[in-house]
Amino acid sequence: MPLRGRAGLKRTDCHIPIVTIIDEKNSVGHDLSETEIHEKKRENSSDYTKLLSSIRIVYDCGDMGTALGICEELSLKQGLDTELTLKLLKWMFIAEDVNYPHSWSMGREMLMKKIDEI
Repeated sequence: MPLRGRAGLKRTDCHIPIVTIIDEKNSVGHDLSETEIHEKKRENSSDYTKLLSSIRIVYDCGDMGTALGICEELSLKQGLDTELTLKLLKWMFIAEDVNYPHSWSMGREMLMKKIDEI
């Protein structure tokens, strides 16, 4: 049975296994995602380009299934699983939307610019 939020909405969009991911500062954050993405870029630049297009789909609020389909084709083994990395970034984009409610794109843009700079 899907979980229900306070407003009674079903939360079935993105299923993430419950895991604890701790970085040097004992929190999940931008440093962790930057490290993950940087490792994947060093491992295989061709697959990294595909991963980046998948991240762009998530950034643009596109279809998660399409983004995950791209990840299934990748052979990246460094760091977290690419699917988990993508889902982590999705929730980071959502957190930025919450942090900057008056400017929907402001927080998302800051995070995406950081990813593009890697």
